[in-house]
Amino acid sequence: MPVPLVLLTLVLSADPAADAGAPIQPTPWPVEAAPSDGAPSSRTQLKLRGAAEVGLTSFPSGFPGGTQDALLDLRPVLGLDLGEDFALELGAELRMRLVDNPPEQRSTDFGGVLRRADWDEPSDFGQILHALRVGNPAGFFWLEAGAVRKRTLGLGHLLWRYSNQDNPDYHPAAATVGAGYKAFRGELFASDLFGARIFAGEAVADFGRIFGSSEGAFDRFHLAVSAAHDAGRAGSAAAPVTLLQLDLDAVFYRSSALRLMVLAGAGGRTADLLDPTADVGLLAGLAADLTLPRGFSIGGRVELRKQQSGFRPGFLGPGYELARFSGTGFSQPARAAEQLPDGFSVAGELHLAHRTTVSLDAALEYFSWGRADVDGLFSLELLDHRLVAGARYTGTGLGQVPRHAVTGELRARIVASFYVIGSGGTVFFPQTDGSLVRGIYAGAGAGIDFDFER
Repeated sequence: MPVPLVLLTLVLSADPAADAGAPIQPTPWPVEAAPSDGAPSSRTQLKLRGAAEVGLTSFPSGFPGGTQDALLDLRPVLGLDLGEDFALELGAELRMRLVDNPPEQRSTDFGGVLRRADWDEPSDFGQILHALRVGNPAGFFWLEAGAVRKRTLGLGHLLWRYSNQDNPDYHPAAATVGAGYKAFRGELFASDLFGARIFAGEAVADFGRIFGSSEGAFDRFHLAVSAAHDAGRAGSAAAPVTLLQLDLDAVFYRSSALRLMVLAGAGGRTADLLDPTADVGLLAGLAADLTLPRGFSIGGRVELRKQQSGFRPGFLGPGYELARFSGTGFSQPARAAEQLPDGFSVAGELHLAHRTTVSLDAALEYFSWGRADVDGLFSLELLDHRLVAGARYTGTGLGQVPRHAVTGELRARIVASFYVIGSGGTVFFPQTDGSLVRGIYAGAGAGIDFDFER
């Protein structure tokens, strides 16, 4: 679906939940704050921002054999930023049906105008919450909420590059709560604040802080236990699934510019937490982060993975909101019902960036039985942030029963408070029989905004 473009830079680089512009960090960990020198902070203490956008979109009906409708999109937004400890942005996307081509849907819309599928379940009211931040991940406690488009939990062996915005008729807000104290850190994630969907959590212990006294041993050896459960009761019902994972990682080289890490893990799928099945997976890999002069950075990892039956590392991965209906293609078994061959895969992830100017973030997994899954994001900022663009491609089941998803977005600021926007790509609509119907959307519009700082 076309996502709100009020702050495209928030989506592409500044949104902690998206983390599309951040280097790959295998195991996030709080760092000690630099001691204050008594000088006043240069960070803005109060910032108020408002915006209003209007646009026209050609959008598919979402039914087999359906045609394109024309929608008028209105997007008001109001944001408040109180510095490092709190930020809030609220808004709504109001999509009015101007042209209703067959199959006609106007009779079911609110007032015969407002598209009903955008507001027909409690989860849809999550779209009002664009972003909420309390504290930050470097502190003792932090909270984030809003839409997520690239969420990874820990090393990503359960929740990996996940987006809760892939279903065009489902608009939830996610929430993440984290806390860290000395050698221990925990994180809880819910993909939908108003519906029973994905609940995931991870607990991490830093062995260097537990058993070592030297700062050189801190943040180098970790044990992580994570679990995830998809209740499958919002955004259209689907089969529930429960997952468990155990990970170990060790940083064997670390300098101001380079970090090298080895990792290993084992996971499984359960009918419930006390009844493990034979659906298990194993993995081992190597990760690296390198900071180069003049704002360049590169990071990535490679893993050898073992799959069996109904479990695979990264189960809740890119395109999962579609795979929960059809694992590959358009009418195949759902991911919860897929039975994978007893085989191996090689998974790789790579991130290249130059400050916030340009970023390329890609992932590939190739399976020994001839299947490949791909996910890639690209972002670009030019002319002092006056031109911002982004694109994403997700390919699932390549080489067997493929499904391709492509989206692109653009914002160009013409004058200080006026900008134009454009977006386009593919959308997939789940049907009552569990199949998917593909469509294409394209939209353009304009917006005005203001900033107040104090």
